[in-house]
Amino acid sequence: MEALVSQLAELPLEFSPGTAWNYSVSTDVLGYLVQLLSDQPGLSVGAFSETPYAGSGFGLGFSVKTDVAKSQTNGSVGEYGWGGLASTNFFIDPVEELVMIFMTQLIPSSSYPIHQELRAIVNGALV
Repeated sequence: MEALVSQLAELPLEFSPGTAWNYSVSTDVLGYLVQLLSDQPGLSVGAFSETPYAGSGFGLGFSVKTDVAKSQTNGSVGEYGWGGLASTNFFIDPVEELVMIFMTQLIPSSSYPIHQELRAIVNGALV
């Protein structure tokens, strides 16, 4: 990983920060940096802190639900997951012992509120 990060540091940016987004090895690089900065042989829970995102703390590309009311989505505290470019989504709710994987190709993901509807259907089935 050290060699990869060294090579990446020599490459020019594809675009100016904040102007575009592209899938990349950023999560791998972030994990490597956390390992270096925390001086531990792996990822440390102490290396992450609460972010300004309401109801969720993010770490290495995942969301973690810390406050159900603030997140404005159904679920449980401790639920974690990830959403993708084409509206793909997964979450794991340890409280409900639930795993949800949703694969679709709806771009942009903001074009239809499918995640809210999907959560309502999934959580409604638990009752």
